[in-house]
Amino acid sequence: MLAAVLAGCGGARSTGSFGDVTVALDSSPDANDVGLYLAQARGYDEGEGVSFKIAAKAPADLVLVSQAALRRTPDLVGVMAIVQPAKLVVAVRRDTLQEDRGMVAAAVRALQRGYQQAQLEPDEAVQAMAAQVPGLNTTVVSSQLDRVSPTWSAGAPFLGALPAGRQLDRSVATYQQPNQ
Repeated sequence: MLAAVLAGCGGARSTGSFGDVTVALDSSPDANDVGLYLAQARGYDEGEGVSFKIAAKAPADLVLVSQAALRRTPDLVGVMAIVQPAKLVVAVRRDTLQEDRGMVAAAVRALQRGYQQAQLEPDEAVQAMAAQVPGLNTTVVSSQLDRVSPTWSAGAPFLGALPAGRQLDRSVATYQQPNQ
């Protein structure tokens, strides 16, 4: 999958409206993905000038990967932590980050908002995911969400914050005020 990410999308886009942004999941959809689905369902992505397209596999603009997978793929850089401390991250190809930093930052802002709202409204987040994932066991995902959602911000100064690290770019994910 990671090799396919490296063959994924890129190219400069205009500031403000970036168009489709494909996000590849690291596995079958689970509770750690509900923030992405909520961001898409509520239009947080479009509010930032991107339009999330969720894919089960690469190629993709962004990919959710484990810290171990990130270390094995030097052409990827983590731009947002989902599970702290950077155990699950949103990653992007280095050249995409250099060429399309505005798009990456817009996508990260939309994801941060989606994950923040998923912590505040877990039932709505699960329903947003269920609307897009046929056959999703909402009982299982809700139970998982109760366990995993605190890990999204545990010990971090803000949701999405990355620690210092070799394949981590801390300048993309910045503090976002939670919307209530």
